Amino acid sequence: MTMKITKTRNTVMPMAANPPGIPARAARRSPGSGAASGGVEYVPASRSSMPPSSPEAATRKRADRPHGGRKIVRGTERVGRYVPGMWRIPLIGIVLVALFAPVPSGATGAAPARGLAFARGGDIWLARADGTRPVNLTRTPRANEYTPAFSPDGDRIAFVGYRHGNGEIYVMNADGTGLKRLTSHKGEDLTPAWSPDGRRIAFASNRAGEFEIFVMNADGRAVRRLTRIAKGPYGSYSPAWSPDGRTLVFSSAARTPENPELYSIRADGTGLKRLTRTKGDAEVLGDDGMPTFSPDGRTIAFTSNRTGNGELWVMRRDGSGQRRLAGLRDRDDWAPRYSPDGSTIVYESLREAASDVWVVRANGTGAKLLLRNASGAVYRP
Repeated sequence: MTMKITKTRNTVMPMAANPPGIPARAARRSPGSGAASGGVEYVPASRSSMPPSSPEAATRKRADRPHGGRKIVRGTERVGRYVPGMWRIPLIGIVLVALFAPVPSGATGAAPARGLAFARGGDIWLARADGTRPVNLTRTPRANEYTPAFSPDGDRIAFVGYRHGNGEIYVMNADGTGLKRLTSHKGEDLTPAWSPDGRRIAFASNRAGEFEIFVMNADGRAVRRLTRIAKGPYGSYSPAWSPDGRTLVFSSAARTPENPELYSIRADGTGLKRLTRTKGDAEVLGDDGMPTFSPDGRTIAFTSNRTGNGELWVMRRDGSGQRRLAGLRDRDDWAPRYSPDGSTIVYESLREAASDVWVVRANGTGAKLLLRNASGAVYRP
């Protein structure tokens, strides 16, 4: 007997901290969001009610169902899972820097990480690679900041902040000094990603209507649109550069409504190619999102809920060889990020009402808790 569970669309609700890189959509317009959607909502919670880890991602996805019915809770990139009669809080800051295991075969042999950046309590933090000695870099209690991203030399951090009411991209030195606002637009600018040469930053934005992938110079100038595939409420999110700087991967539901898949595109905007093909639709989970390249460029790690839970998956850069890498029982695991030497992956694991950062070897073994009440983890080069 097959149970039929209907998925519903999402809405980005205006909030002090919009979910990084997850502009989900809906059939109706929510005030000030510029996003269309209906059914499942991102419902903002007050800062004081959120765990100290991540108000930036403290958004509740609520199913439009009778009380006590099965709920669908979808996390970053509209990826999610079904949870009977309970809420979960998808925490979506995605930048942490950590170092944890011996270099496996195939690793690049790059220098070990010098630390990690992450989001906690609406601020950007910096800690040692083992998660100790955390330091608050931003200290902006009302701004809600998340998704830090290190420049290739590790000297600067780009991040999303709500200092002016909507999501904009900022950059600062790795010690928290020299803050500069890079984007200034009434739309949402989310999920910054540095090019390997440090000269450009890719990001997702709805400044042209629906969410597409854009690229700008590292100083915020020369913004150009890279993708043109959004259709209706279905856009593209979370770009990631290949180590050679020639290709980007990203998540999009433009061609598969209600079912985000992964795509690759050349840095000049040509050569669009679909990489994943799940059987997900409006009634079946199969969402893929939040991709990241391994340092050697051969592998792409990403999040998928094709098995019912949010889990870490890997595949070759051409989309072949897709396999489950890791996943914690009774949790949703998101946002994988490789260490500079390719030996480990940090990721975000969602529990009842908070997010923790875990680290696992690149072969999927040895999962270990690294930080509690933290999100958006990324290694420092």
